[in-house]
Amino acid sequence: MEVASNALTVRVASKTLHDEILRWRTETLHLLAAVSGVHGPIELEVVIDESVKPTRPIRLEDKIKHLSDLNPEFNNLRRTLEMEIE
Repeated sequence: MEVASNALTVRVASKTLHDEILRWRTETLHLLAAVSGVHGPIELEVVIDESVKPTRPIRLEDKIKHLSDLNPEFNNLRRTLEMEIE
């Protein structure tokens, strides 16, 4: 994230994150202005940068893989409890 004057540039790893941030753009900028005490316009630029690695999984498949990587017994527990992935 880069801040210059009244402009905020955020670099994200995927189009999904880009779209999500833009979907909540107005609410985010209002909250940012309220918290920071900025009066006046704030510019937000969201840049897709594939060199940025997401800090957490986004899609369900990514979450399941992440949990399995953290603990190999996760899949055994899921099968034992008969948990379905939708």
